[in-house]
Amino acid sequence: MEGKNQKMKYNDYEVGDFVTDELFVRWVKHADAESDFFWTKWLEETPDKSEKIQRARDIIQSFKYQ
Repeated sequence: MEGKNQKMKYNDYEVGDFVTDELFVRWVKHADAESDFFWTKWLEETPDKSEKIQRARDIIQSFKYQ
């Protein structure tokens, strides 16, 4: 998951892209050590995306799954 191409893919993402991205959604709903490391590192490298990430996280966490 942590390849350079994977990280670069997210650089152009908007809120809606994060909300529909399987790896991002899995991290928000069921974070593990690997995904947490990836997203924490990515956010450190792209702090300008932190507001979009937080908005996407809020949207995902507001969903109620049955």
